[in-house]
Amino acid sequence: MVNRSQSDPTTTGGFRNGRLWAILSDNSKAFYVAGIEDGEVIALFALPSAPKACSDAVTKLEPRGYVAGDYVKMLDEFYREPANVRVPIVYAYNYALKKLAGMSAKELSEMEATMRKFALDGK
Repeated sequence: MVNRSQSDPTTTGGFRNGRLWAILSDNSKAFYVAGIEDGEVIALFALPSAPKACSDAVTKLEPRGYVAGDYVKMLDEFYREPANVRVPIVYAYNYALKKLAGMSAKELSEMEATMRKFALDGK
């Protein structure tokens, strides 16, 4: 995690949040999502396990058939809710993954509440 000043309104707990998302262009949002996806792969390949296991883990992370633009739309929708503005983008992205994978509305609601709590108190 990058050490950023807590006085920066575009960060929460050191992560970029919905305030930054709101000012990005659509192209920048798509590149941001691609960066998250690339980061997942880099993190998995950094783990001390066999390449096949890493490849399988990457495949399981994201539901098939969705592209960066789909995630951009979901994150735009997520951040339309003012209470979500301080939620870090990487957390919102994970929420979108779970939603696209078919997580129940109840579980999504609980996840959203947890993310909002973190955004308020950093814990």
